[in-house]
Amino acid sequence: MAVLAVTATMACSHGFAGDATAGERAAATKLVLAHYMPWYETPEVRGAWGGHWRGFEPPLHDPSQNGPDGLPDIYSHYHPLIGPYDSTDPALVECHLAQMKLAGIDGVVVDWYGVAEAFDFPVSHGGSVAVCDAIGRYGMRFAACYEDRIMKMLADQGLLGSGGAEERLREDIGWLSKHWFSRPEYLRVGGRPLLMNFGPIQVTEPAPWAAAFADLPQQPAFFALHHLWRKVGADGGFTWIHWEPWKGEADDDAVRAELERTFKLPSSDPKQVIASAVAGYDDVYKRPNPRLDHRDGKTLRQSLARRGVGVACRDRSARDVERLRRGHDDRADPRVRLHVPRGRAGGDPAAQGRQTPVHGGRSPAPGEALPGPEGRPPAAG
Repeated sequence: MAVLAVTATMACSHGFAGDATAGERAAATKLVLAHYMPWYETPEVRGAWGGHWRGFEPPLHDPSQNGPDGLPDIYSHYHPLIGPYDSTDPALVECHLAQMKLAGIDGVVVDWYGVAEAFDFPVSHGGSVAVCDAIGRYGMRFAACYEDRIMKMLADQGLLGSGGAEERLREDIGWLSKHWFSRPEYLRVGGRPLLMNFGPIQVTEPAPWAAAFADLPQQPAFFALHHLWRKVGADGGFTWIHWEPWKGEADDDAVRAELERTFKLPSSDPKQVIASAVAGYDDVYKRPNPRLDHRDGKTLRQSLARRGVGVACRDRSARDVERLRRGHDDRADPRVRLHVPRGRAGGDPAAQGRQTPVHGGRSPAPGEALPGPEGRPPAAG
């Protein structure tokens, strides 16, 4: 669960101590989702260690061997308490969902690369199907976060097809509509299935998205990154990892004020915002993003307490949607992971998260495209 901070969330998502502020108590009533990265492979389940355990550039890691710290040699700063796992293993899925349920997490947002038979997309798709097929048994919700960055990956290898990105988009979203959007446990916002996109990175014009949605039985509630959603005519935006609130020696009041500003970056209209909470961040990229300290859970507590915006969710008694981010990509802290951004950060690969790449520790300016996270693999390892 790369993005699910199991331990920290238990303390934060469903209540606060008696001296909690009114804002903290209100935040605790929001719908909390963990951003889930379903791309881990093991020899016992799928015949080989996948790249998200081994890495994608030499020297590769060997999870079958222990490193100097006596723990399995994996592509991460942190180690899952349950050991390296396969995302399609039914026992693993049960473990993750039970941990999330006990932690007070209401559901997951699966990071989804579509159904193209290319690179390691089938690996991630298999893990996504495994967790989403099981999630209803726990009374939890799920939604998909599409990765439109796949278009360049496919095009570079001549795998995009004659219909280009528009055809790929139509096929992938058509699959979502047919298999997931109508399921009772699929998350709906304003009565419409929620579709998130980590971008737009490649499909940056409204027309292809509109064409992909045109023939669906029901239009999704479409949310993209906080500074890019308007470019494609989406319904709203979501925040990602933002370092500014914790820069320097900011006191609690300064952190709260900056978080309030950050959570309104997509829009001043709460109906157009999905806010994200972050537990911390520490990636393993060749050119790492800035580190964000967990501060013994205080970073997460402050993030959750200031979730003063969010979209109303019909099937959750109008509670707001909140994404928990855990500052990881796929090599982060395996013990905790919340709906957190990209770049392996602290958290539990049993819980998965991701973090937004930024430039020099700052959030992207309006209209500025996010680069792909360095080290993000084009193929399975």
